[in-house]
Formats: sequence, C-alpha cells, structure tokens
Amino acid sequence: MPIKVKYGDYMNWPAAIERYAINKSLQVKSKNPVNVIKKTTDDINYVLSRMPELASKNISDITPEMFHEMLNNHRKANNWHWDAIIDGNKGVYSGKYSDLVRCLVFARDNFTCKICGRSALEDPKLGLHLDHKVPKSQRGDTFSLDNLQCTCESCNLLKQTKSDVDAKNEINDMAESIRKKEE
Repeated sequence: MPIKVKYGDYMNWPAAIERYAINKSLQVKSKNPVNVIKKTTDDINYVLSRMPELASKNISDITPEMFHEMLNNHRKANNWHWDAIIDGNKGVYSGKYSDLVRCLVFARDNFTCKICGRSALEDPKLGLHLDHKVPKSQRGDTFSLDNLQCTCESCNLLKQTKSDVDAKNEINDMAESIRKKEE
C-alpha cells in the first residue's frame, strides 16, 4: 500500500487517513488487519463527507477553534446532539469522531512522537497514542486540540501524569544511563 506522505509541506487527508488506518491496524490484535484499515478509513471518510468544509482544508491549517466551530455547525445543521460528538462525562470524543480527532492530531504532528521524536513514517510498527500535554489530572483542557499531541506508546506510558518537560528529562536520563552501561 503506497503512502503519499505529503503535498508540499503538509500532510493531506488521504495520506493521513491511510497512515492512521495502517497504524491502528498494527495496534489492534485483529485476525484481519485489512478489515480494520477499511473500517477505519470508511469511518473517517464518512465523517469528512458530512463535513466538506473540514475535508477541503489542509490539515496544518485547521486550528482548534476552527475544528470546534465546524463540529458545532455540523451538529446544528444535522440536528445532532453535542453528546454524540463529545462525551461530556468521560471528556473524550466518541465513536467515529475519536478516529477523526486522532487522525487529525497524528497528521498535524506528522506521525512523530512529540517527546522522543520517533516517527511512525519511518517505523510503521511504532504504536502511537493520543496524549494530553497538560494531563487531565493537572486540569489540562480535555477538548482542546492545542492540548493534544502524538506520542509513541513507550513515551506515553512513561509520561503518565507528568508534564512533557518532566517526561523528556526522565527519558534523557534513562537514555544516558543506558549509554553509560553500554560503554
């Protein structure tokens, strides 16, 4: 499956959706990854087809405010309930919107861990997670795209409820310790 990574300097929707679906299929313990890729791609394309104003934008041009305005306009135009888009009790995007948000954030961050710098474009088996820069436990904004970032599985599990700075320092200390043991 060829991946067209970028148009110009920015990830485009078809490439982002394809890369996200492949990454998701590698993380899900499924007997048929092709079905995971197809369903994920279909789900995101379905949401985008109902929101042409979002699909027509370059991913890098979509601001958090623009994204929420589009979701609100979409909800009003289709008489959807906001709860169908965001689950206020859990503080997460629900259903097909969850995949859309993850795909958007991963593409915005170029499928690269914002803590260690490893890229799923270079290592397709790198598991990616959606992470809150300021953890929810420290009153980080759950719904803001500005507070969401792409991290690899290792960094996200290590970070837990730490700030990015503390997590980066801990990773650097661990890397230095490993280098010293190897010498």
